Amino acid sequence: EQDLLEVRRVIESGAFSMAFQPICDLESGEIHHYEVLARIDGKEGSPFAFIQAAEEMGLIKDFDRAMCRKVVRWLNERNSEGNAFSVAVNLSALSVEDEGFMISLDILLEKHKHLREQIMFELTESARIEDPRAANTALQRLRGVGHKVCLDDFGVGESSLQDLRQFQVDLVKIDGSYVRDALENSVNYHILRAVAQLCTDLGIATVAEMVEEEPVREFLVECGVRFGQGYLLG
Repeated sequence: EQDLLEVRRVIESGAFSMAFQPICDLESGEIHHYEVLARIDGKEGSPFAFIQAAEEMGLIKDFDRAMCRKVVRWLNERNSEGNAFSVAVNLSALSVEDEGFMISLDILLEKHKHLREQIMFELTESARIEDPRAANTALQRLRGVGHKVCLDDFGVGESSLQDLRQFQVDLVKIDGSYVRDALENSVNYHILRAVAQLCTDLGIATVAEMVEEEPVREFLVECGVRFGQGYLLG
C-alpha cells in the first residue's frame, strides 16, 4: 500500500527515473520513437501500484507534470549532444481533463517549442474520462501546436470504438492482450485484423504492444499494423 506522504515525496523530489522502450517500424525494424516509462527509485519493475495510488490520491496530475518536465530536460540535454530522439509521454485521463494541468503543460511546451515534433502524448485510462468533449478539446490543443497524440490500451473495456468517435488521434495502440494470443485465439485474430483495417480506413497509424515472437510480427505486418513494441524489438 502506498502512503500519501511517500507518493508526494517521490513526486516533489523527482525520485523516479525514465526507462525508454523502442517503438519500431514492423517491416524495417527501424526505431520510430521511444515510450517513456516511469521507474520509482528503490523499487523493482512496473510502477503500476504507484500510478494507481497517485490517481486515487488526486496526485497523478502532479506526477504527469513532473514527468513532462523531466522528459523536456532530457531531450534538451540529448539535443545539445547532437542526438535527437522522439518520445511518447503517458498522460492520465484525469490530467487531460483538468484545465489547470493543461495550462501548465501549455506553458512548459511553449517554452520549449523546438521540441514539438519530438514529443508525442499517449492518453491512458480513456475509459475513466467523465467529460470526453473537454478531453478531446485538450488533445486537439496539443495536436494543433504540433504534438502527435496516441490512444493507449485500445480494445480494453467497452468504450474503445466510442473512443475513436470521441477523440481525434494520430495513433492507436492495440492492447497487448490481443496481440500476444492472436495466432492461437481466432477471436483475437479477427478483432486485431478488423481494428487494423478500421484504423487504416480512418487514417490512423497503429502500434501493437507485446510483440514477442517473429510469427506475430509477420502476422501484424500482413494485417497492416505499422509499428510494434515488445521484447522481440527491444
